[in-house]
Amino acid sequence: MGENIDGQLGIPNVSSTEYPLKVQLPTTVNQITCGRNHVYAFNTELKQVYGWGSNMFGQLSLKNKGQDVFSPRQITSLCEMDVFRVFIDF
Repeated sequence: MGENIDGQLGIPNVSSTEYPLKVQLPTTVNQITCGRNHVYAFNTELKQVYGWGSNMFGQLSLKNKGQDVFSPRQITSLCEMDVFRVFIDF
């Protein structure tokens, strides 16, 4: 719930909501971490990381730097590493 100005809700075509909405992910996740305007979701068993929200400065590690991401996208650059935990700082 909240504002979706930069896509941080992970739901396209929604500007804001007062109620929680389910984000559609391609797999189950067991870790979520949020920044001010972006989110990471992580499946530790499959070592898959998904991100959405503001990518203005490349904070999602996706190739579309400067473009907001309104639905979860797999961050393949992190899948190539031995990632076991994801943190976000503002």
